[in-house]
Amino acid sequence: MKRAKNDHFFKEVKNRETFNRLLEIYVNNKTKFNISFNFCDTGATKILKISDDQLNQPIKLNSREFSIKNLVRKLYIKLKK
Repeated sequence: MKRAKNDHFFKEVKNRETFNRLLEIYVNNKTKFNISFNFCDTGATKILKISDDQLNQPIKLNSREFSIKNLVRKLYIKLKK
């Protein structure tokens, strides 16, 4: 959304980091809480704890964003245009 009204680089980066952190926590605690994201307008997140147990420590998720397969796919799409 370059040059849009709400184009804030640092907010976008922080929001992505927060989103990834919530996913890391959720992956290791799927039976203890539900999470839902709404990306319209505010980008609100609803977290509902369904168990009184303590949450497990988050686990690091491996991103496929910069994998060889994904980079080749993006290159292919770009060259196809």
